[in-house]
Amino acid sequence: VLPSLPARGVPSAAPVSEAAVDAILGQWVHAVLEQWTLLPQRLRTEARLGQVLRSSQARVPSPAHTPDWAALQPRAMSLLSHIAQSPALQRWLAVEPWDWAGNEVALADGLGTMRLDRLVSELTPDGSRTWWVIDYKLHHDPMANPAYLAQMKRYVDAVQAAQPGERVGGGFITSAGKWVPWGAPGA
Repeated sequence: VLPSLPARGVPSAAPVSEAAVDAILGQWVHAVLEQWTLLPQRLRTEARLGQVLRSSQARVPSPAHTPDWAALQPRAMSLLSHIAQSPALQRWLAVEPWDWAGNEVALADGLGTMRLDRLVSELTPDGSRTWWVIDYKLHHDPMANPAYLAQMKRYVDAVQAAQPGERVGGGFITSAGKWVPWGAPGA
């Protein structure tokens, strides 16, 4: 007996690993936050978050397989709602308090080019500047992952090299809506 073939013109669905789904969700959340952080606080509503989520789908790099976007949307929206509604994250995602803020900031060091999820700076009352490297992570405990810690160190070191004499700190934003500081600003 021969196995049945899929109907002509209908691709067969390949199983998708949870790691692949996490990668897609991570890229989608990053794409949404890149736009979300550009919106003033008064425009940040749950309805707007849904609009940004839908429009950001096209910005996610095409994976080897075509994900079921409709099935992933509720998971993505849940992750983003935790982040967008978290009081602990409002400062880090806001436009207003920073004298400079950028998303997907490209920097280079001796190892090559890297892209920081978010980089912000603030002027303190004494006129000095503090830079913050912000890295988005779906996982709730980024401090337990040595690769994440090494990545953050590399990012902070690169910003420090680009801004000598200024303070640079770092932290993670998790999908649980938590701010996880990596290190206090140092010069």
